[in-house]
Amino acid sequence: MKAYGEEATFEGILDKLGLLAKFKTFDKANPDLFKSLAASAPAYVDRKMSSTKVAKTNTRTSADKVAPTYIGMTNEKAVTTYFSELVLAMDAEVTEHNKDCDRRRSSKTKVPPCEYYLEDHQSKAIKGGSCLKADFAFYYPGSTSSMSFVHIILEAKKVEFVKKIRVETLKQIADYQTNIWQTQPSRVPSCWRFDCVSDDSMDVIVTSSDELSPSVVKLVSHMQRAIYPRHRLAHIFEADYKGQRVFLKLSWVPVSTTPEGAIYELLKKSGVSNIPDVYESGILARDQLGYRLEYLVLEHCGCSIERYLMPMVGEPRSAGVAYVKVRSIVSSTLRCLALAFVLCGILHRDISMGNVLAGLDGSVKLIDWGYGKLLPAAGLSREAIAPRKLVAAKWGFQDDSISLSNQPASAIDRVVHNPLTEAPLYMSVPVLCGATARGPIDEIESLFYVTLHALSALENSSGSVIRGFTYHDNNTLAMVRISCLAHTSAFLQFFGVMKGSRELHQLLYKLREYLFVDNGVYIAPLLVFDPYTSRGNNPELLSAYIDMETMDVLQDIKSA
Repeated sequence: MKAYGEEATFEGILDKLGLLAKFKTFDKANPDLFKSLAASAPAYVDRKMSSTKVAKTNTRTSADKVAPTYIGMTNEKAVTTYFSELVLAMDAEVTEHNKDCDRRRSSKTKVPPCEYYLEDHQSKAIKGGSCLKADFAFYYPGSTSSMSFVHIILEAKKVEFVKKIRVETLKQIADYQTNIWQTQPSRVPSCWRFDCVSDDSMDVIVTSSDELSPSVVKLVSHMQRAIYPRHRLAHIFEADYKGQRVFLKLSWVPVSTTPEGAIYELLKKSGVSNIPDVYESGILARDQLGYRLEYLVLEHCGCSIERYLMPMVGEPRSAGVAYVKVRSIVSSTLRCLALAFVLCGILHRDISMGNVLAGLDGSVKLIDWGYGKLLPAAGLSREAIAPRKLVAAKWGFQDDSISLSNQPASAIDRVVHNPLTEAPLYMSVPVLCGATARGPIDEIESLFYVTLHALSALENSSGSVIRGFTYHDNNTLAMVRISCLAHTSAFLQFFGVMKGSRELHQLLYKLREYLFVDNGVYIAPLLVFDPYTSRGNNPELLSAYIDMETMDVLQDIKSA
C-alpha cells in the first residue's frame, strides 16, 4: 500500500485518521468479516492480467454464480471494476452480518452501515463539476449526484506511476480539488490554528479551532484567482487575525523551490522595504508526490495599482494626481527590487499587475514572492550570506545549491529561471525571446509594462485593441514591443496611454531610455538577436523620480 508516494500500512493510515483504536475494537470482534473479499483482487503476471475473478456482489448469497474475470480489461478498468464490486460486496457483508446479529441475538458487535454511496463517473461527468469524469465519487447520504454533495473523489492509477506522477494526473487532482473548494466552501474549517512541531523547525500542524482562541485565523472568503496546476496550486483567503483583516495563502509548490515564507523572512531580516508583513508562516507537508504545502498569513496591503488609480478618472486635476501616484509606485517598487537583489541576492520573477499593490495611505507593497529565486551565495557579500544561512537552516533548504546559467553573460547577475514563471504580457524582451536566465533589469522592464498597462486601463475599454498589449505568442509579442518602443515620442500611444500630464509622460520616457537606450543607441532589436546584450543601466536618468536610497542601490546593480 502506498500513500503520497511512500510506503504506508493500513494501520498507519487509520492512525492518521484517528480511527485506529476504534478499528482494533471492531476487528477483534469481527476478525474475518472482510478477509474473503481480498481474495478476488486483480493480479498481474508479466504486466498482463491474470485470470483472477472479479469480486462477487454478495459472497454469501451468490456463491453459485460464476464471477467474471479481468482478462481483456485495461489496468485502470480492472482496478476500478474491482473497487466498485468490493464496495458493494463490503456493504452486502455488513448487511448480512447485522442480520445475523439480530436473528441470533449474537454478542458480536454490529457494524454501522455505510454513510455514503458510490457512483462511477468514468463515462458520465459529475454534475456541476466542469465536465469532470473521475473514476469514482462518494456522495453524502440522501443527496443528489452533484459536485456540491461529493465527499471524496477517487482516481485509480497503477502503482508503478505513484512515484512519478504524470503531469496530466497532477492536473486532474488539482481540478478535482479546485472544484470541491469552489462548490463546497463549508468543507474548509472556518477557524484555523497553526502550531509549531518544534522550536527549531518551520514544520507546523493545523487544526480547526474555536473562534475565540488566541492567534486563530478566521476565514472570511475564498478569493478566486488563476491556478497553474503544472507548477503551483495556490488558494488565497481573506481572513481575520487578531482583530485585523489579512490574507491566508495555502500553496502546493515543487519541493525543489525555496519556500516563499523563507524568502519573506530573508527579505525582512535584510531590511528590504515595501514588502507585506508576514504574521505567521510554515510548512504543513514537506514532500507529497514531489510537492510541498506551505502557508502564509500576510498583511492585507491594498489593491492592484489599476484599481488604485481608477478613482481619479474624471476628477479635477487627475493628470497631476496620476503623476504623483505613479511616481510613488515606480520609485517604491524599484527600491524593493533593487534592495532584494543587492542585499539578499533574490529575484522576484513574477512582476504583474496583481502583485504590485497600493494601500489607501499610498503605501506600495510587492507581494507574491513564490517564484522568487536565490542567486548563488558566491556572488554575495559576507553581510548578505549570514542571514541566508540562518534562514536556510531554519526552513530546511540548501542556501548554496543554486544553479547558474551556462551563458557567457555575468554569472553573478543572472540566474536560471523557469520560463513559465511570470505572465507573458509583462515579460522582458530577452525572456520572451528565450533567454534562459534573467537579471534585475528584466524585472524593471516588467515593472515598466505593468505601469503602462495600469495607465492604459484608465483610458481604454476592456475590448480595445492595444498593440503593445496584444498577445499572440512570445516571439510575436517581443517583435511588436520593440517596434512600438522604437518611436521615441509616440510609443505611449501604442501602449494605450495618451492622456496624463507632461510630468507623467516624461517619467515614462525616462524609463524607456533607461531600459532600451545605451549611449544614444536604441538597443531593443539587439535584445531579440542576443538576449544577453548589456544595457546601459544609467540610474541618473531616473534621478528626478526616485529617492537617493534607490539611486544608490541601482548604482550597485551590474548591467545584466
